[in-house]
Amino acid sequence: MSVRPPDPPLFQFRSVSSSERLISIDALRGFALIGILVVNTLFFAFPLITALSPPWADNGETAGSTGDWTSWWIINLFFQYKFMTIFSILFGVGAAIQWNRARLAGKNFDSFFLKRLVVLFGFGVIHALFFWYGDILAVYALCGVWLLLFCRLSNRALIPLVVGLLVFTALLSGGFTALDLEATNQAQDSSLIASESDAESQLGFDAIFTSNFNPKSEIWSTAELQAYQDGPYQDLFVFRAITWMMYIVITMLSNGWHIMAMFALGVLLYRSGFFEDGAAGERLRTLTIYVGLPIGLLIESACCLVQMLYMQEQPGHLIWIMMIHELSVPLVSMGYASIVINLVRSGTFQWLIHALSCTGRMALTNYLLETVVMTSVFYYYGFGLFGTVERIYLIPVALVTWTMLAFISVAWLGAYRQGPVEWLWRRLTYGSTVARG
Repeated sequence: MSVRPPDPPLFQFRSVSSSERLISIDALRGFALIGILVVNTLFFAFPLITALSPPWADNGETAGSTGDWTSWWIINLFFQYKFMTIFSILFGVGAAIQWNRARLAGKNFDSFFLKRLVVLFGFGVIHALFFWYGDILAVYALCGVWLLLFCRLSNRALIPLVVGLLVFTALLSGGFTALDLEATNQAQDSSLIASESDAESQLGFDAIFTSNFNPKSEIWSTAELQAYQDGPYQDLFVFRAITWMMYIVITMLSNGWHIMAMFALGVLLYRSGFFEDGAAGERLRTLTIYVGLPIGLLIESACCLVQMLYMQEQPGHLIWIMMIHELSVPLVSMGYASIVINLVRSGTFQWLIHALSCTGRMALTNYLLETVVMTSVFYYYGFGLFGTVERIYLIPVALVTWTMLAFISVAWLGAYRQGPVEWLWRRLTYGSTVARG
């Protein structure tokens, strides 16, 4: 007597085909890459402390050039943290989609998703150590473990969780900012002790050690500038590796909580229909555009104004700015996301939507290509422009680079279904190959 084989699952758990993708989500990923690159270009082009600080003049008493301040205002008001927040939300959305697909296919989501995170962490480590210290992939992989819980929670549980994580992150940001201000005072004290000749004679790890691992020290910043402008590679590698390790620790203790909140928010927004047609999604997008976005930008404007006018004399204001900033950024980010989704739904500007969605479908490839292009422009083994370009020119550089990557993405996806790094990620996760066409 023959035994009838079991019925196959109604839904196959595999890499998503082009026809199954949500264009609004892909377009949002491509849109987020623009803003992420604008912000990251500062860190590609300048020493760490210069990228993090407002453009005060060297004497600390008068403002920098009009172009520098214009660039600082544009980036801080419209870009800083906003696009990383969108990308974090979309990471949560991706996990929610995979969770639903795994349940429909009768597959174990946990083992698949953990394997996916391990591969992503590997990409992040390689990216950070051999290309650029500001890698976000390893951070997403570490924080992404919490999505195993978030995907199991009800909406009723996710709402207070998101709010609680944001408030907790705001308190942490205030505390770490206070510690950072104290580190600044120590760096200034050490600069009084160390002579200018001492700062110039210390290079590589010696400079990092002498500065007590403080990027705000003149000894650190002078040696960092030397390493990225002129090499040698071992000094550049040391700065990159140590900066990344410090970044990982600080991020996991502070901004990592914001990322986890956005992961949870992504799960919640996906379930609410935020990315799709329907009355619920339309109401939510309208609320974020006409209420959340104006309020968020107003708060961000006030924070920028206070920071520009009073930070030199009263740096303690930065503590409150950073705390408020954690709560206003999601309002701006969701407003941006709603505008893009409504643009997709309207059917207008199809050429722009196509470019955004193609870039977003290759988001991981393009994120890494951004690093390759920017380090080739600014590091000594490329054009060697590190520390020499005015801030106002960095925004056009970022926009031109993104446009170039958009053209590449459109051309590549005309022949292949996935980007090359996406193919590798899914091959290592699913064990399947990519199809042509």
